[in-house]
Amino acid sequence: MSLYDQIGPIYDLIYPGTAERVPFVRDLLQSLGVSTVLELGAGTGLYLHPLVEAGLDAEGLEISDGMIAAAHGKNPELVFHAQDARSFSLGKRYDAILALSSFFVVLEEEDAIGACLRCCLEHLNPGGYLLAELPNHDVEIAEMDGRQEVFRTEDDGVAVIIQSWASETQWNEDWHVFESGPDGFSNRSVRCAEWRFDPAAMRARFEAEGLVMHRHWGDLLGRPFEAGRSPRHVWLWRRP
Repeated sequence: MSLYDQIGPIYDLIYPGTAERVPFVRDLLQSLGVSTVLELGAGTGLYLHPLVEAGLDAEGLEISDGMIAAAHGKNPELVFHAQDARSFSLGKRYDAILALSSFFVVLEEEDAIGACLRCCLEHLNPGGYLLAELPNHDVEIAEMDGRQEVFRTEDDGVAVIIQSWASETQWNEDWHVFESGPDGFSNRSVRCAEWRFDPAAMRARFEAEGLVMHRHWGDLLGRPFEAGRSPRHVWLWRRP
């Protein structure tokens, strides 16, 4: 079972604040005149589902069966393409592609970013947009390194403790999942890791693939980017 198959059933519990960020993404896409959308790593549909409900022709790319199953629990008609983001080929183009939730820095190899970007360019209409959300690791690590967070369901049937810690090359979260059920208690642990990237080098990689920077925000609430304060890099790129 893959990492994302393991965390799919509890993913929404860990990210309850996503609903606050959806309006910025929705309104931005609508202001750009976007109609067709592909979300990379669409997961459990935390963005995809409300974007479809808002009337956008949105589809997801997701390799985890567990994540897709969780998304279809919200809306069985959500369209998913079960392909690898480094090599996907869908035979169609979109007005916009979304790469949210730190998508590019959870790819297992740095070279995979270039492969994914080339796939994105092949699937974007001329003048189309790529919206990429990345962590501002300097801020996030300063705030969260060595800390732990606890999440639980209302009935206490599931509790998750997340311990965050930094290594030289990765920003790590160890998820310790405790569950109770008809057969008693169970627990498991998984590690979610992000590659600690250099923002200037990452921007250069996007530019080298032919994308043009259009806008830069500090989070998915639309606040301006401040290097020492903003928790995220939100980049809007355009295909010429």
